[in-house]
Amino acid sequence: MQGCEKGPSLRERASALFHRKDGGSAVPGRRRRKWGIAAAAVLVLAAAVALPRLWGGKTAGNGVSPLDVTTLAPTDLRRTVRATGTVESARSVLVYSTQSYAVQEVLVEVGDYVEEGQLMAKLDDGTILDQIESQEAAQAAASSASSAAIAAAEHNYQQYKEALEAGLNSSILNAESSVSTAYDNYVTAYNTYERFRADLAAGTNSAIRSAQSALDAAEDAYTSAQKTYDRYAESLDEGDNAAIMSQEQTLRTAERTLEAAEEACDAAQESYDSARQRAEEAQTSHDEAQAKVNTAKQALQTAESEVAGLEAQVAADPENTELQTRLTAARDRESQARTDLSQAESEETQTALTLALLQAARDSARTQATTAERTLEEAEEAYDTAKTQYRSALDSADDTLEDYADAVDSAYEAYLDAQVSLESAQSDAQETLADYADRLDAAYEAYTSAQAGLASTETAAQNQLQSYKDSLNSAYANADTGTSDVSLRQLRADLEGTEITAPSAGTVTAVYAEVGSSGAGLLFVIEDVENLVVATSVKDYDVASISTGMAVDIQSDSTGDSVYDGAVTSIAPTAAKNAAGGTDTTGDISFATDVAVTSEDTGLRIGMSVELDFILEEDPDALAVPYDAVYENSQGQTCLLVLEEGEDGALLLTEMPVETGLETDLDIAATGDGIGEGTRVVTDPERYLPLLNQTVVLETGGEAG
Repeated sequence: MQGCEKGPSLRERASALFHRKDGGSAVPGRRRRKWGIAAAAVLVLAAAVALPRLWGGKTAGNGVSPLDVTTLAPTDLRRTVRATGTVESARSVLVYSTQSYAVQEVLVEVGDYVEEGQLMAKLDDGTILDQIESQEAAQAAASSASSAAIAAAEHNYQQYKEALEAGLNSSILNAESSVSTAYDNYVTAYNTYERFRADLAAGTNSAIRSAQSALDAAEDAYTSAQKTYDRYAESLDEGDNAAIMSQEQTLRTAERTLEAAEEACDAAQESYDSARQRAEEAQTSHDEAQAKVNTAKQALQTAESEVAGLEAQVAADPENTELQTRLTAARDRESQARTDLSQAESEETQTALTLALLQAARDSARTQATTAERTLEEAEEAYDTAKTQYRSALDSADDTLEDYADAVDSAYEAYLDAQVSLESAQSDAQETLADYADRLDAAYEAYTSAQAGLASTETAAQNQLQSYKDSLNSAYANADTGTSDVSLRQLRADLEGTEITAPSAGTVTAVYAEVGSSGAGLLFVIEDVENLVVATSVKDYDVASISTGMAVDIQSDSTGDSVYDGAVTSIAPTAAKNAAGGTDTTGDISFATDVAVTSEDTGLRIGMSVELDFILEEDPDALAVPYDAVYENSQGQTCLLVLEEGEDGALLLTEMPVETGLETDLDIAATGDGIGEGTRVVTDPERYLPLLNQTVVLETGGEAG
């Protein structure tokens, strides 16, 4: 598909399982067990996945094959280098004997632990004892003085010779130490000089880079300060300074507020005066209504008294027509008085209500007038404050402009200082380089001088050894029993050699001594079985990835599926050599490497073959997808095709941008929004991209993973 980058094909990935140049499996966390079964399983899987794609064509409709879907789950993703090796002891000692006498007794077996100096075997010493007894009898009359001279000369010669042969001569050791120290100093001086020179040539010298960075920063600061000053000065000249404009706007707003408060105060006072006048008028009306009520009440009382008197007179003289007429007229006046009283009381009630409303309006107007007066006072104070703040903003702007000018001057001075510092750093770097060159020359001279001293010391040691030998020969020549003494001493040395002891503590891992056989040659092997190492080799194309201290997984067919911890302890500085001393080019060039077994109670034994995985990189909780699942869309984004389930359960094929991480031969770690444990990823995106953003159906069958 145009715009997409494909990973290795299925056939290439299957082939990678068996044909990596380091001979190891590319699948992290898995190991080769039975090659026949593993190969068959991989070929069956490859056929099961590849055949439907080769002959089946695309899935009909909007169906997605379960074999093309994998469900993400955290996995321990590793990038490793595979190698094989052999378990060895960290310390191994071979026990030899130069005596050809028959082995009389073997005191240890394979697996026994021995201490340093412990007797391990005994050779037949009968013949030697007889010879010693015979020679001692023959030399009974020999001169003790001659024997002592020979013994002393022999002691001096042997002691000096043994020390010389064992590399323990103090003068030579000191000279060798001087050579080693001088060489280390020379290498250190060379490396220091080269690193410093390379840093200068590459422009990565820390002091110069720091000074240059300081200069760049000072220049940026100066430029920024100048721009800040110019912008601020321009804003003042153009009258668009934000602070001043804000205070000016505040002042204008306060002025408008003051004017409005004055108008509101005048209006409130007028409203109060009007309300007060109307309340006074209502009070007068109410007083008049009350007077009418009182008058009506008096009239009613008079009418009622008159009616009562006439009623008494009519009762006394019922036949008096005039009295009855007067009573009727009096009752009419009483009724009219009652009507007048009712009208007067109604008018009094109405005027009382009007009076209450107008008094409330008067009180409200008084409150509004008081509030307006306070508002006016506050507006006057705000106006005064705004004028003060406006003047302060003008003064502050002047001060700020002066501060910006000072900042420009200060930044320029700092820029000039940074220029001086850079020039000083460059000069210091050149002086330091010259010093390193002088130290390199001095270190080389010291090294060549130490080498010459070592050669001179070795020559002097050989001359001293020859002097001791000459003294011994002279002692032999002056002694009558010289030959027999030598023979006797040799016999006694041979007698000591019939007892084979352990040169160091450890476990006996091999016994070659047999009772009755000759004691000459290799008799025992003593090894440290607790501290194990794996001897292996790393191919030249992998050695750059390996470093001391790197973690290593160790596994052996002999111990089952157990995986043990290890760490790289040493890597040979040169490739394996041939018999002529040159690099062995008959096969892959390799570098001998030792891996310490750091796990305890491993069950590994010396001589076992093991498989090693050097852990170059690891992500213990990676969400890994096959290479084929990752593609690049038309916008250049790295993406995955995923199946998203909607609320109705329908599956939507969507595209998710991701970031990739750790890579192995088959898989690659992916992260991004929406990607997590349980995400279902399509492993063959090229096949299903035509269905992007469409609803699809997962065909019957299990998912790929």
